[in-house]
Amino acid sequence: PLGGTLPKFFFLQLSLLERLSCTDCKLDGLIPSEIGLLTKLTALDLNSNQFSRSIPSEIGILTKLTSVALSQNKLSGLIPSEFALLTDLKLLGLDSNSLSGTIPQGFITLTFFCDNSGLTNS
Repeated sequence: PLGGTLPKFFFLQLSLLERLSCTDCKLDGLIPSEIGLLTKLTALDLNSNQFSRSIPSEIGILTKLTSVALSQNKLSGLIPSEFALLTDLKLLGLDSNSLSGTIPQGFITLTFFCDNSGLTNS
């Protein structure tokens, strides 16, 4: 496992990256807002780490994403409303976090994995 945090410069140097998979890499801290620089990204898998605080809204500008997997972290707060911009998104995994609020509109055709009792359907 990698361990530690994802450094901001990591995203500056990988702008052509299409898939990012760091499952169970012992990563912690915040998911950096610089993730929004990965504009070619189609799949984001950060399952089973120790990421905390909120999901960065910048993920919502990655309009080529078809899969976002953020399950089994320590994420809290709301699902960013910007996620509604992810029109190609087919899979969203958010289970085993501490999210709250409403599920953004536009997720009707999505396979959605979420066991957060604090979320409601809007």
